[in-house]
Amino acid sequence: MVNEISKKNILLILAILISLVNWVLADETDSWSVNPSDFSDNMSLTALVTINGSDVDNGWMAAFVGDEVRGLQDTLSFPPFGPFNGRPMFQLVIYTNSGGEDLTLRWSPDGTQANSVLVGSSISGINSVKGSAVDPIIFDVIVDDETDSWSVNPSDFSDNMSLTALVTINGSDVDNGWMAAFVGDEVRGLQDTLSFPPFGPFNGRPMFQLVIYTNSGGEDLTLRWSPDGTQANSVLVGSSISGINSVKGSAVDPIIFDVIVDDDSNVISADYSATTNLLRGANMIGLPLKPDLPYTAKSLSQYLAGNSQNTKDDNTDVTWIVRYDSQNPDPNQRNFQTYIWDLDNTEDGFDIQGGQGYIVNVSSNRAITFWGQPWTGELNPAPSSIVENNTWAFLVGGDLTSQMVAEGENYLLKATNLTSGKQLAEMEHQGYSFRLPLIDFNRQEVVAEGDLVEVEVIGSNGKRIAKGQFRVNQQELATAYRLVEIEYNPVPDLTQLLQNYPNPFNPETWIPYELSQDSGVKVWIYDVGGQLVRWMEVGFQEAGIYTSREKAIYWDGKSQDGESVSSGVYFYNIEMGEESQTRRMVILK
Repeated sequence: MVNEISKKNILLILAILISLVNWVLADETDSWSVNPSDFSDNMSLTALVTINGSDVDNGWMAAFVGDEVRGLQDTLSFPPFGPFNGRPMFQLVIYTNSGGEDLTLRWSPDGTQANSVLVGSSISGINSVKGSAVDPIIFDVIVDDETDSWSVNPSDFSDNMSLTALVTINGSDVDNGWMAAFVGDEVRGLQDTLSFPPFGPFNGRPMFQLVIYTNSGGEDLTLRWSPDGTQANSVLVGSSISGINSVKGSAVDPIIFDVIVDDDSNVISADYSATTNLLRGANMIGLPLKPDLPYTAKSLSQYLAGNSQNTKDDNTDVTWIVRYDSQNPDPNQRNFQTYIWDLDNTEDGFDIQGGQGYIVNVSSNRAITFWGQPWTGELNPAPSSIVENNTWAFLVGGDLTSQMVAEGENYLLKATNLTSGKQLAEMEHQGYSFRLPLIDFNRQEVVAEGDLVEVEVIGSNGKRIAKGQFRVNQQELATAYRLVEIEYNPVPDLTQLLQNYPNPFNPETWIPYELSQDSGVKVWIYDVGGQLVRWMEVGFQEAGIYTSREKAIYWDGKSQDGESVSSGVYFYNIEMGEESQTRRMVILK
């Protein structure tokens, strides 16, 4: 029968069918529109569309990025030459601010979403001319005149994952209908039975539990809901959901999708979405949209990682998150809060808020899509992700003892890169455990492989109480985190030479001393007759206490010529900067 109908009549009948099927969804029109002045760049696309084998020579073609119209054309061209001579083509100008975005194309007889059909999806990014009058992009669309009911055949696939979703429309739980998961235009999961968990924070609320099928993994999903399981009567629930490779959501922690219905036009639309690109290492981000459930430092780490364990290749994926007071105009006066997954994952951590800046460290490149509604009220704009390849943010953690500081005592933490000579951070703190962010807000490198970093604890009197050092290796650059061992090493009030130990001794001894300021240190050892036996230049030493065997001056009981000295009384003189002091010691053999 189709063969007896002209091409014009096929398109007319198709338009009428689409309009009737969608009549229940839209009392008025939801006409497509685009404002070129909102965008800074554009590309062109020339397309030839056929429906059920017949050229489309009327209507509207629209290009989308997500749910946003980026290009629109209702006038067709008919090239007068070439292999497609006289065939109708849509020539769209498609607008962008960034490039590299993927497109979806739809055709409609009247330029409305309700009366449209999908022409093509996942069309590679906006960054060049696509197609021409002699070589157009061709889209062949097949429409089933009887029904467009969803279906999926599990036997076509080798693997699967599960997804548990809670869907609301205008704030009310969806407790009926069908949920379908798509990869492109292909149905990969389908569910018309809801579950109602009998326990937990979502006790009694309806959830769709989908099994989603795949052959390769890593594919991005689109979700749609329909009251009758058909494409025509469906609405978009969520798009660009990260790849099929794991369990997503559960009865106690479902993936939540809030869908908004415009009461004026009866048009259903999903939450807004915004994508942030993260690079391996430190990234500065802000939360672009207000989520349905507020994030904490823990849940944001899990979301960025894509799994509740926050792992990638059996290692921690999002190693830490730092919150800083972005409203303070002076970067050096901003207060920091830190969340280190390996230390803090039993706690939720701080709340993630709009208008605040956060620095996150991730193990690999990724694009993260956030869902939600626009923030309301006055907010300072949070910084967007910034592409950097060097290590401009690094965290140092450590523990102090009661010997070093009293409970509740304020002290100053100071970090210095001894290799580059650059002071990295100063921060007031109290408590026995500390986290010290080393951040350069100009995105200049703070540490590199092989650098020696020193962390000092400074008391209220301005003198050092303790310190620790570490050398940066590749593993620490990957996690941008190091737990440093802090050693009690206060700066004494006086420079003094102490009694050697053991004394008497045979054949070796240690000579302890204390420095109240940085000094060069030299030692002379004399016998009882005043003859020089041994001379040692220790070198430049920082202020501190040098009493342990690891730090005191060691004498093996031998002369400058390497011969063992005889029993008797000896004198050791030490020069410490401008100080010179002498003590007596005894060798007994």
